[in-house]
Amino acid sequence: SSLVQEVIKYASSLPECKA
Repeated sequence: SSLVQEVIKYASSLPECKA
């Protein structure tokens, strides 16, 4: 479960679509 949350946090930190 922690792994999933970590990945979500990582993805959230990335510039998804804020160009």
